Amino acid sequence: MSAIQLAPVSPADRAHARSAAANLTVTAHLTPFVDADVFDALEPTVVDLVGRRVGEHRPDVLLGLALAVRAPRHGHVCVDLLGELPELPELPEAGDAPPAAQWPADRPSWVAAIASSPLVQPPPTTENPELQPFVLSGSRLYTQRCWSDEAQLAAALRARLDHVSPPSDVPLLHQGLRALFKMDPAASVTHPIDAQVCAGALAAQSTLAVITGGPGTGKTWTVRNVLTLLWAQHAVHHPDRTLRVALAAPTGKAAARVKESLTDGLATFLKEQAAGALPPGRTAEHLENFLNALEARTVHRLLRIDPRRPGRFRHTASNPVPADVVVVDETSMLDLTLMTRLVDALAPSTRLILLGDHNQLASVEAGSVLADLCSAGGRLDASVVKLTESRRFTADSGIGAVASACLDGDGNGALKMLQDDSRADIHWLPLNSASRLSPALAQLIVDGYRPYLDRLFAGPVGDEKEVAFYKDVLRKFNKFRVLTAHRAGSLGVRGLVQVTEALLARRVPRLNPRPGPYEGQPVMVTRNDYGVGRYNGDIGIVVMRDGALSVVFPEGEHLAWLSPSRLPPHETVFAMTIHKSQGSEFEHTVVVLPHESGPILSRELVYTGITRAKDLLTVAGRPDVLRAGLKRKVERATGLAEALSGAPA
Repeated sequence: MSAIQLAPVSPADRAHARSAAANLTVTAHLTPFVDADVFDALEPTVVDLVGRRVGEHRPDVLLGLALAVRAPRHGHVCVDLLGELPELPELPEAGDAPPAAQWPADRPSWVAAIASSPLVQPPPTTENPELQPFVLSGSRLYTQRCWSDEAQLAAALRARLDHVSPPSDVPLLHQGLRALFKMDPAASVTHPIDAQVCAGALAAQSTLAVITGGPGTGKTWTVRNVLTLLWAQHAVHHPDRTLRVALAAPTGKAAARVKESLTDGLATFLKEQAAGALPPGRTAEHLENFLNALEARTVHRLLRIDPRRPGRFRHTASNPVPADVVVVDETSMLDLTLMTRLVDALAPSTRLILLGDHNQLASVEAGSVLADLCSAGGRLDASVVKLTESRRFTADSGIGAVASACLDGDGNGALKMLQDDSRADIHWLPLNSASRLSPALAQLIVDGYRPYLDRLFAGPVGDEKEVAFYKDVLRKFNKFRVLTAHRAGSLGVRGLVQVTEALLARRVPRLNPRPGPYEGQPVMVTRNDYGVGRYNGDIGIVVMRDGALSVVFPEGEHLAWLSPSRLPPHETVFAMTIHKSQGSEFEHTVVVLPHESGPILSRELVYTGITRAKDLLTVAGRPDVLRAGLKRKVERATGLAEALSGAPA
């Protein structure tokens, strides 16, 4: 297991934290850990406050509590006191002063001391429901909130494993499985071998199904079949009521993609697959209307933010989501707290289908829920199906091969494939300077973005309708994207956006980049705004319409318009972080690696960036940075997998 990864701490934060820690009688000993970038200003302040209230002054105990407070800020649900801890500066050479910051040498005694603190309790039980600020479960130390969320989610998911939801018409289910999954008529559906058939049969008979797999393995294809099976069963059992299905994803972009995937090639699906799955009295037109009527929303919209109580949702256990089936795509992006609120807001009989790639980056917030579900084992194994055969990346696909090498941590193998000129779908561009793009990368960026600008400034062709014209502009823009690991720096989002604007302005005469909105500017919303109906991850383009600037967004088969003055917080999106790209795919993806390796660059990050490419991938960077990044595997401290498997902590 690798060391816990550290998020960058600014010099201002470090100075503030050092000052705060040095002036606190109880926590002055935390100052060396602030200097080592382990803590910021928050953790010393919190532990000083709670420690003073109960008279807890023991330095090592407060050190452990500070680590638990720190954990969610770095994506962890807890801190494992016997596991890997944040890296500290190297030990000095013999004869020098001892290091300023050291972890307790006797870890078991450290855990015992923390367990004895009045601020810490074992996991609450019915007999002992009293709550303290911290919970110690085995060697895992949690804040009370993190422990409560994890325990609540584990209990709710285990309850779903006990809830059996058999199909009302078994022969119809067998008929549907054979038709939808194109099974051999002589094949048995009692013990299907094909993973997609397994996923279909599972989701049609359970209130919890987890379907995971890499790009192109058919997750949404499988779910369309599942929804058809459930629609057919519902039509037999409830002929007078429509099956209520809620489609959701963490971001607006991901939600739009899942709806597009479900309706893509619908005519062929209805003719070649669905016809054999229809129940008596139902036609392909009925099924078509059902699928077209499905609405995809963000998880926040599904749960409905309560404007009277910021941070709370209207849908809870006492007011569940009105749905028979809830499908969540890109589940890897859901953090522990949001997943807990989602499961809590579903009735016991509501089927929950979770889709995602458990090898991708976990959520920005605390937790790695999908990865935990896929690794829990035990009873949960029966509810998890892993799709491994990619229909997008064939055996000779360079993108697929590089993605596999990334998951294996094989930096040399990935680099060798990227540098292999015989592979038409992958390319490697070397970078040698931290401050400038190579001429080849600069030209690649211009060639990638110029087509949408040329189309936009040329205007509609002939009698081309407005909707068709702007949809084509948006389509051309979304064919190409530059992804990077960082926001700051010359090879981060800000630097790449600035240089891209300058490059394009020299080659496209009408493009005039400036502060504020400008014609041709691509923008990405960075915060949900329910008032104007725009959500985090939505991407639009600033255009000139009726003599005034307006922002056009794709809206299913239609377009949505918004005045720039009403735009929620947003940023220019000639480049975006790999984190922000999750849930998207682009015909040509350019992944720009940082000039130096660091904690943010990991195999999960590189894998996620690479698998955004649909047809063509270019990786720009230095060989040593790629190798170092693929050696680093993110490990998040969490007890969810063990809580689900029933194993002791």
